[in-house]
Amino acid sequence: GHSIKNGHLPPNTELTTFAHNCSVPPCVITLIHVPSIYPGGGDQWNWEHGILKIYIDGEATPSVSVTLLQLAAIGNMAAVGDDTPADGSPFGIGLMGKTARSGGVYSTARIPFSRSIRTTVTSPYVHDAVLWFIIRGLEAQPVVLGDLILPAAAKLRVVTMTNISLHNLDFITLATADPRLSGALLRVQLDSIASDYSYLEACVRLYSGNATTPLYLSSGAEDYFLSASYFDEGMFKTPHSGRHFYNGHGTLSAYKTHTLDPVIFPDGMQLVWGNCETASGCGTPNLCPDQFCYPGQAAVKADRSAIEQILKEQGRASSGVD
Repeated sequence: GHSIKNGHLPPNTELTTFAHNCSVPPCVITLIHVPSIYPGGGDQWNWEHGILKIYIDGEATPSVSVTLLQLAAIGNMAAVGDDTPADGSPFGIGLMGKTARSGGVYSTARIPFSRSIRTTVTSPYVHDAVLWFIIRGLEAQPVVLGDLILPAAAKLRVVTMTNISLHNLDFITLATADPRLSGALLRVQLDSIASDYSYLEACVRLYSGNATTPLYLSSGAEDYFLSASYFDEGMFKTPHSGRHFYNGHGTLSAYKTHTLDPVIFPDGMQLVWGNCETASGCGTPNLCPDQFCYPGQAAVKADRSAIEQILKEQGRASSGVD
């Protein structure tokens, strides 16, 4: 491992902060902590948009490229400079955390490599800045994800999508894996901006391999983050999920971890989510299920009048169609 105190971080420069050749594979990074990036030259605080990149086994394009906010699964609206944070900080769980207004972001997500690793940090500032950085790891260490021991050749890959606009009832593929690849989800982070929270009426689903029928991962979007009723009990952060930001008008930031809730795929996958959705029968690519069906079983047609009445009483939109 290594650490940097009061390091000079020039602008417009991808600075190498650590490099190591693996002697006894598999090797694993076990901790990355970036206490802060201090601005100079009159720049405003903007540490959260510093970029961390991780090059694994000699690759030219980094498998991991994240902002410092993303390192700790914090939404873009949740922390701004050294202002009083809106993300409920300080917080910390086993996988990640943020413990200072000016940064203090860390991650213990295991990052495996077989031959070599190199990490870099790029400043978000126009002028020279000051960097603090800590990294540690182990050699001859099994690649572990929760209760799972992954193959020695396992590799962490980060997929990001930004500024995607969705119309009502549109679906979006959040992440894909090639059919030749097997793997497991580690963490999902959502930042969303809308005029209201009706888009949460959607089920997250995973298509494994060439399957045309998905595995439904939730009964609604906030339910995927292990909450309910549009996050009606405020801020929370647990080892399994959390809500960082919520303005009450349609904007939120949330995360879900899959370290102790494994979602694996043996032959590629697609992770799909939608902007609002209705429910009916056994479920389809465009509809959440409202009942359990055995294979080949037809859905039981439901009398939805009582359900719709309860939803209206609770201020929720109807969740089903016939």
